Amino acid sequence: MKLINENRDVQDYYRKKHKYFMIDEFQDTNQAQYRFIQALLGKNQNLCVVGDDDQSIYGFRGSDVNLILNFEKDFPGLKIVKLLQNYRSSQIILGAANSLIKNNPGRNAKELWSEVRYPNKVRYVERLDEKDEAVHVVDLIQNEIIREKVKGKEIARRIQFL
Repeated sequence: MKLINENRDVQDYYRKKHKYFMIDEFQDTNQAQYRFIQALLGKNQNLCVVGDDDQSIYGFRGSDVNLILNFEKDFPGLKIVKLLQNYRSSQIILGAANSLIKNNPGRNAKELWSEVRYPNKVRYVERLDEKDEAVHVVDLIQNEIIREKVKGKEIARRIQFL
């Protein structure tokens, strides 16, 4: 960053070479990455970011969810497009997720929805740890799906509705 911020030739080179920037999974950006993109941008505001503050999982390695939460302050006049429709999960699953996630502090309000409809209800299953959870999923696959001779490509879709 120092090289870009303090060397006009380097600034000009990269700012001319790259006119548009896109960052995916922006919720997992850390402060150093954010300062780097700001240095590359300069006064240019040609930046597109994709992210979901509810999916920030890398705080343990330095990501800062506040960067996405405060993004509007650093880029006034930006356009936000919320992609709220989910194409994989059923409305029942999303309803359960929405009811839990809405209680998280420090998040942008949103309500995910789906046109996928299944009659199954959400089941709460408590496991000792991630290994016990994995064994439980394998047992579900073996006992309830393979026995029914479900094709492999259908297993993931079916497992969420058991």
